Amino acid sequence: MENENPYQLFSAQILSDWKQNGITYIKLVELDSELAIKFFELIPNSEIPDSGDTIYHIDSEDV
Repeated sequence: MENENPYQLFSAQILSDWKQNGITYIKLVELDSELAIKFFELIPNSEIPDSGDTIYHIDSEDV
């Protein structure tokens, strides 16, 4: 299956699963896209930000 999208929409179920599995922080990374909308990757328990990345506590309102 070529070009299969490895991403899925973040949902309340994913958030609940992450919390149950001890995830405490999420790194938010903006993905490159030529579209008019922005896409982000959420990386669980990544506590070391690269330049331009943001770390959020899992209970943050921003998550």
